[in-house]
Amino acid sequence: MVEWTITADCKSAARKGYVGSNPALGTAFNAVISVYNAPLVMYYVYLLYSEKDKHLYIGSTPDLRKRILKHKTGRVRSTKNRRPLNLIYYEAYILRLDALRREKYLKSGGGRKELAKQLDSYFVKIEYEFSR
Repeated sequence: MVEWTITADCKSAARKGYVGSNPALGTAFNAVISVYNAPLVMYYVYLLYSEKDKHLYIGSTPDLRKRILKHKTGRVRSTKNRRPLNLIYYEAYILRLDALRREKYLKSGGGRKELAKQLDSYFVKIEYEFSR
């Protein structure tokens, strides 16, 4: 069994047998191991399709399942009168800032054009008229 610890003192860690002969590499490796042991929080950008008004909704959240449940049960002001809603697309990010930037981009003209290309087959299937 291998025991991993995070330490700033490479020499003491090397004496204990936790790192290899390269102290800098060992310290970096221990830091990477600590990242993998920590609970990973992902941030999601998602796209909902309203069957009622035939429009899209773009949003972001750290808990996709909980957020979709809120949308479907009418507990989100912007979509409560647009139900039923279907999740048709999502992306996952490690950093919240990246997810917020992506959400903002997808809401822009260029982002909507990108979505139109990426989801073209699905939009044809549901007969969604994408304003190009």
